[in-house]
Amino acid sequence: VKAHVTEDRLYRYWDRWLTDGSVPHIFLFDFASREIRDLIPDSQRWWSWDEEADSYDVSPDGKEIAFSADTSEPPHDRPRTAIFTTPVAAGATRCLTPDGTGHERRPRYSPDGTLIVYGMQREIDYYADRVRLVRYDRRSDEHQVLTEDWDRSASSWEFTAKGDLALTAEDRARVNLYRMPPQEMEPRQIARGGTFGRPASGTDTLFATLQDLSHPPEVVSVDTPACRRLTHFTEELMADLRLGDVEEIGFEGGDGDPIQAFVVYPPGFDPARRWPLVHMIHGGPHGVFGDTFHFRWNAQTFAAPGYVVALVNFHGSTSWGQDFATSIQGAWGDLPAQDILSATDHLLERGFLDEDRMAITGGSYGGYLTTWLTTQTDRFACAVAHAAVTDLPGMYASDVTMGRVRAYGADYWEDPDTVDRWSPAHHTVGCRTPTLVIAGERDYRVPSTQGLELYGILKAKGVEARLVYYPDENHWILKPQNSLHWYREVHAWLARHLDRVSTNS
Repeated sequence: VKAHVTEDRLYRYWDRWLTDGSVPHIFLFDFASREIRDLIPDSQRWWSWDEEADSYDVSPDGKEIAFSADTSEPPHDRPRTAIFTTPVAAGATRCLTPDGTGHERRPRYSPDGTLIVYGMQREIDYYADRVRLVRYDRRSDEHQVLTEDWDRSASSWEFTAKGDLALTAEDRARVNLYRMPPQEMEPRQIARGGTFGRPASGTDTLFATLQDLSHPPEVVSVDTPACRRLTHFTEELMADLRLGDVEEIGFEGGDGDPIQAFVVYPPGFDPARRWPLVHMIHGGPHGVFGDTFHFRWNAQTFAAPGYVVALVNFHGSTSWGQDFATSIQGAWGDLPAQDILSATDHLLERGFLDEDRMAITGGSYGGYLTTWLTTQTDRFACAVAHAAVTDLPGMYASDVTMGRVRAYGADYWEDPDTVDRWSPAHHTVGCRTPTLVIAGERDYRVPSTQGLELYGILKAKGVEARLVYYPDENHWILKPQNSLHWYREVHAWLARHLDRVSTNS
């Protein structure tokens, strides 16, 4: 018999089932004796499902390990991660944050071992709640929130050899590098992205990765305020590629608010000609299309055939503060759709676009907004909907069902009209846009049935549609050959409907 049996609310995550009872443990390997010892043999706790290796740290004296793990018990209605410590020699595991209201994660010891700094979110069911840094004093057993008044969200942090904190955080579609001395409460920006990642400290120098929309990540040293590139892994690969210019623009979006976007132009762009437009809509919805060399949705790759590519950071995007991110709760299709259409109008006014050759593309929430727009307008010649949320009530088949009430505005069983108001599947009567639908069978975040439903509706209505279904992929297309296939399918679909040959006109 092969069967998954559960009574838990959280029973699978991303692309794997959680019903076999397997959970991460910490093991100590003794090089001298070649023995392996389980430091938390009785633990039944889940750790981070995304980056387990990033969830723990070892004290400088090697006597203790701090880690983040789930505190919930079956049926796991409201999973919450907290900070724990366990001695290396012997002894009981201790929870440092038993009274937290949200999630705590990524503990890091100070060089002298007296402090642990970790990230904390106050709201348990709202993943876009900003991450505050908290300092725990091991001597006094006291916790102090360091960045309560800083309206940005720390993404990674490490202690430097001198005891300062080096951290990265999103700010207006970039990921900047910051430093925070021990007694200060707000980080100081020391280098502006692009996108910095994974800060690490040497004796006197800070290191990180750095990338942008035109350059893949490389390792740099940060000698304030300059950065010096240390690696050249991608230099030979990139040398013969023709890349397009990148421009950052601003315009008025929904509710009259200022909206930011990046525009990536095709190689050889001539503003005297008329070019097709391709919108790349980011997921989340609480995410961002930043100044980064995205490998799965690479803007330069989209622009290369001869398209102007727009990356709009609409209402709900992160890196503009908590209020901006929260502004779309209960109305997923409202302000973000206005922002995409306003960006379209703004770019058309500049005179180099062909309004008959425009496309919208996106994945996850970006697929939702793509699909939603096809139910509201026929301005776009075609659409690409990857892992698209099509039917909001159907998303209770997702791995994560917590937080849906806040996102949708109501419980579906209490107020179905409020939820259906922004559900694309309930507004397909006027949908006529040719759509490429892409799904992965192992996608448990947006179950593949969402894409199959969209494809089925379109074919039943007689709308031109094509289905690309990957039986061995999850929410992301990761296998190299599958990724190449994905790009070829997307480019072929865009070429079919945007007729890129006529960009010479």
